[in-house]
Amino acid sequence: MLTFVELVIMATNYKPGTYLMGWDNVMPEFNFRQALVTNVFGVWQEHRGVGLPDGMGHAANLVHTVFLWILSLALPQHMLRYTFHFLMHLMGMAGMYYLLSYVMPDLDPASKKNNGFRAKPGMTIIGALFYGLNLVTIQMFYTPLEAFSVHYAALPWLAYSLIRYLQQPSRTTLLLFVIVSILSTPQYFIPTLLLPTVVLLGTISITCVWQRVTQDGEPHSPGSPRRWRWGWRAAGPASKILIAICSYLCVNAFWLLPYVYNLPYNAPIIQNAKINEMSSGEVYERNRAFGDLYHVLTSQGFMLDFEDVDTTGAPIYVMQSWRTHLWQPTLVILTALFSVLVIAGIIRILLSFLHQESHAFNPMELSILVLWSISFILLANNTPALSDGMQYLRTHIPLFAESYRFPFTKFSLLYGFASSMLLVWGLKLIAGTVSLQSRPGLKRGGVVAIAGAIIFQALPIFQGHFFYDALRVSLPKDYIALFNFMNKQDHKGRTAYLPASSYWSWKHYNFGYVGSGFLWYGLSQALMDRAFDPWSNGNENYFWELSRALYAKDSKGISNVFQKYDIRYIILDGNLWAPSHDRSLYIDETRELLAALPDVKRIGQSNNIQVYERTPRATAFVQIAVSLPTVFPAYTWTDNDVAYRDLGDYQSSTNYKPSTMNYYPFRSLFTKRASNEREFTIDENSNEITIRPNTLQDSNIRVAIDKKSVAFSTDDSQLLNPQALKPCGVLKQGTVATQTLQTTDSETLRMSATNQRGCLNFATGALTHRDGYLVAVESRHVKGGPLMMSIINDTAKHVELETLLEKTENTKEKTDGWQIDYFVLPPLASDGLGYTVYFTNDGIGDTETINDVADVTFYPLPYEKLIYTGHTLRDNTKDNTPQKQLDAIVTHPNPSLYHVTIPSLYPNQTLVLSQAYNANWKAYDVTGLSGITQLFPYVFGSELTDHVYINNWENGWRLQPRTNLNQRDIVIIFWPQVLEYVGLVILIVLLIIVISTREASDQSS
Repeated sequence: MLTFVELVIMATNYKPGTYLMGWDNVMPEFNFRQALVTNVFGVWQEHRGVGLPDGMGHAANLVHTVFLWILSLALPQHMLRYTFHFLMHLMGMAGMYYLLSYVMPDLDPASKKNNGFRAKPGMTIIGALFYGLNLVTIQMFYTPLEAFSVHYAALPWLAYSLIRYLQQPSRTTLLLFVIVSILSTPQYFIPTLLLPTVVLLGTISITCVWQRVTQDGEPHSPGSPRRWRWGWRAAGPASKILIAICSYLCVNAFWLLPYVYNLPYNAPIIQNAKINEMSSGEVYERNRAFGDLYHVLTSQGFMLDFEDVDTTGAPIYVMQSWRTHLWQPTLVILTALFSVLVIAGIIRILLSFLHQESHAFNPMELSILVLWSISFILLANNTPALSDGMQYLRTHIPLFAESYRFPFTKFSLLYGFASSMLLVWGLKLIAGTVSLQSRPGLKRGGVVAIAGAIIFQALPIFQGHFFYDALRVSLPKDYIALFNFMNKQDHKGRTAYLPASSYWSWKHYNFGYVGSGFLWYGLSQALMDRAFDPWSNGNENYFWELSRALYAKDSKGISNVFQKYDIRYIILDGNLWAPSHDRSLYIDETRELLAALPDVKRIGQSNNIQVYERTPRATAFVQIAVSLPTVFPAYTWTDNDVAYRDLGDYQSSTNYKPSTMNYYPFRSLFTKRASNEREFTIDENSNEITIRPNTLQDSNIRVAIDKKSVAFSTDDSQLLNPQALKPCGVLKQGTVATQTLQTTDSETLRMSATNQRGCLNFATGALTHRDGYLVAVESRHVKGGPLMMSIINDTAKHVELETLLEKTENTKEKTDGWQIDYFVLPPLASDGLGYTVYFTNDGIGDTETINDVADVTFYPLPYEKLIYTGHTLRDNTKDNTPQKQLDAIVTHPNPSLYHVTIPSLYPNQTLVLSQAYNANWKAYDVTGLSGITQLFPYVFGSELTDHVYINNWENGWRLQPRTNLNQRDIVIIFWPQVLEYVGLVILIVLLIIVISTREASDQSS
């Protein structure tokens, strides 16, 4: 019956000839070989831009990749992702059926089949059907991601196999648990899904121990002889749990060990990425808007309120068909009735627990109640008593705040799992209350009616709305041709992907695709894509530098960025489009700029996609540099690396030595991120604004700007008025309001919004782009979310700056909350003219957002003069240009390993690895070693300890002179990759032990 339901879902939701792709997706079918490399050698993610330590669980996708590869032998490429998600949906229902059949209370022993299965599966069918068609499952499959689909399918099977082992310990039941654990590892591509899984397994384990103690008494009484037995059946409750825990950890060690090791490094980068800075607060508030008692009990999540744009750019609700269906009065009542049945199940369990003398109480029921309670608490973050606790944890534990920003996606499936089981318990309470057990005809009729109600609630699924329609797209053949073409090129060539119009990773294509991207799944080359920025400062910095150079039409600057980040290929994709304005993509201008670069030539084209190649400078990401200049200070963020423009390749330093270093006090005049990250200080008095570098602040290095020199001011133009603010949340039903506040100096504008977005924009007049500007914004945060400000390039229609104004607390200096934020606009294209300032005051849900704005002022900024103020050049760059040796022999068998042979030795050599700097990259001199000894350089080799920072992003090792050598052999490894190898060995050993260990015949256990 469940299979029939799934076949109907498949028939009504598969669109022949289309790919199921978009939003977030995993698509190894575009290049299975590269996907396996990423899985097996993926602790260092070489294909993700400049490289990064894996901040997700790419290794965990190994089973998924192999399964799809096998499936591809029978199915065409475009059907693979469809088939996988349909199969996971069916497996989830099947798992719930088997689980309920095994743990259902009050079974008649005479009606049991083997292992406790019921002969009449009415209630179990209802539970399984509800698990597959409840609102939580519907929302999670609507924009599917493999990890969540596997998580949904895995929950009941993990529970079932663990319970089977703990209650009937044997080699067979343990092997079942191990196999299920292995098959469910792809869910940990999103590592935080480990949390609900551990809650599930931990709760079941504790309950089984408690069941053993309450049924059999204490396992061992003082004074009685202890009997030791060997084999699976001989294990006591604690021993069984220990075996299960160890088995589970052994199965997951291959992805878990490197992930945990890299977590301290990755966590702050993920939290502070620009994309997350701008979105984390909003995402949590969207979740919180559905965290009240009603929405949680009825399983409604933020996806029901999520907006998108259609192919014309008009705003739409992603789940519009479901909103129309679910908010009919009949469906509202039906949804409420399902919630009542869940609550009835809770009541039944509590009654059984309170009256154990007269009711047969199954302790496994308690685990269901605990699972439901935990997931409810984590989802109900807008419910009295729970809201404050969640907010406290988010405020005081930054890692929790980042991992918990999407509570619905992390814990809703566990909530749906527990609710499905409680619904069955509720039905049994009602059946017992009205004596349906003695009326089989009425009972069967009730089962059919409830099953029909479940299907009716999920009716849009059977009308073709199981997936978001925008995710079923006809992929142009250009992309398959591109993948085939690039696979014939050098796989070790890093590839730029243009246009680069936005720091957001979300992309829109003119053939219908919308999502985080897909190109990297088909390429063997590393791709510079915005989707990788949240795990890498180097990737984000590349974007800022390239974006400034592109919109300044600075061909030399573009060339420098490509050279600095070792770009070999450039893909210019004309299929992208921008929902705001296609002009912002700058495609024609980019094509002209690329044509003007002497070291770039076009090598391929397929309709709207062009491929270019640069003259390579590194061999397999490795080069040997001689006499590199040293630059101080190292920067964290910049959009204009002046030192690279002047010197070419250089070594960064954090310690200033005036006699040997090139000093750039204002290396970073960068304000496109949070204000507390700026590497310069701004002070002001009544007459001037002073800019000072954060380094060597006791010096006299400073630049003063006369406050009378104003290029534009809203105070003069009177553009901040109540009539200027308009509601711009087209689909929102809330309100915005404005009022003018009178201060001692001037009038200010107060903006407020509840469940609506208020927008205010104004033009700054004919400000030329050839000049730089310092923008001062005087504002005050009052309540709710922060105020977002954007500055748009009127000529290119490009957002040059987008940021959230700081939510400043009152201080001794400022008791009224007012603050002034300063932003630097560097010079852009000389033919550009005009900027537009755009304020967005966003009220999400029932939380009112209030912000005040007093003034926006543009001051002329002598940008070129400022970046060289205090500059000291210690190297004669004309006479001492660094020499490059490109004749090193490099073997690069996998992303974490290089073998480098340097045939010619010179003084002052630096071995440069064109991968993002990380202390876990280790280099070892293995000269003279051979055979197996070179496989263990960290044992037999000599470590190169002078690990330096090259070009402010890549790795370098200074090579100390060695006499009597004609060449040197060096091995470079990213050593945490060894942890994945260790985990795979542990998994293999576990399987051997479980399969080969004999069964014990201890029936007493």
